[in-house]
Amino acid sequence: MDPINTMDCIRIFDKLKELKETPDADPTIMSLLHLASFNVQDMTVIMDNASHDTQVLKLFRGKTYERPRGKQSLKADASNCNRKGKWPTEIGAYAKLWAHKEKGCKLNGPWPVNPSMVEVVMGVYQHHMVKVESTFKDLKERGLDIGLYRNSMRKAFNHLLIALDMGDEEIEQPIHNEIFQDCNKP
Repeated sequence: MDPINTMDCIRIFDKLKELKETPDADPTIMSLLHLASFNVQDMTVIMDNASHDTQVLKLFRGKTYERPRGKQSLKADASNCNRKGKWPTEIGAYAKLWAHKEKGCKLNGPWPVNPSMVEVVMGVYQHHMVKVESTFKDLKERGLDIGLYRNSMRKAFNHLLIALDMGDEEIEQPIHNEIFQDCNKP
């Protein structure tokens, strides 16, 4: 099995923390990306996928991951990014589209308002949830509660915001050029 994605790893660590505080809590986490249920208490993975015939696999920790950028950089590790995907050709294309849709700026007008770090991170969360809900329309028929997944993912994205280690005021302000140009900024 492939390594578990970052967001599910955050959710697993949240679940382990919850189990320390409340040992009788449900030890399972559903991953819609992997189509699997992780039981962090007995360290098993149950695949909920027709191609895997509901296999039960063992969950184990891998070796400590070392970032290609080293420990000094606070920037994200994009080593697994799809570089062959269809990407915009104009700098700021996503920002302009976001400003148009969310802030009402003119699409071809002067440089629009930039989002805050909270708006960026939570926008990724909202996009993820829209994709999950559109991909897995039959969750209710399968007896899966999307609300639990949604809450769990929201906690994980909130952890990302905390991990950015920005002050409360800075994280709510629109991102500006000093942040874009500083390689030590998240």
